[in-house]
Amino acid sequence: MQTDPIEQADKLTISSHDKVKWAELIAQWENGHERQKAFCARLGLNHNTFTYWRGIFLAKNRQAKNKTKFIPIAIKEEKSNTVFNLDKLILENSNGFKLHIPLSISRDQLKDLLRSVGWSHA
Repeated sequence: MQTDPIEQADKLTISSHDKVKWAELIAQWENGHERQKAFCARLGLNHNTFTYWRGIFLAKNRQAKNKTKFIPIAIKEEKSNTVFNLDKLILENSNGFKLHIPLSISRDQLKDLLRSVGWSHA
């Protein structure tokens, strides 16, 4: 069983000074045009340690980007000759995918439904 690198790094007793130092070094490398191995050799850094820390920071950035953000919605009034139906809510994304949600749905059912369609922070 593999351990999550973020959890592993958080469990280590690493001073915040070390985290800041590695973040600065990685940012310095990313802003330059040097290969990782050459950068590490020039500064006397262990290349494996450098790639380990870079992986930690990349994973944290990925997690931050993957957090669900609120998406603006527009209420669209549909004109028809029928009486307005108030028994369901219809959510439609920009690709035309429609999700029909009965208004009688419970909070837990709604959470399960939203998670099943990829909204992990419901």
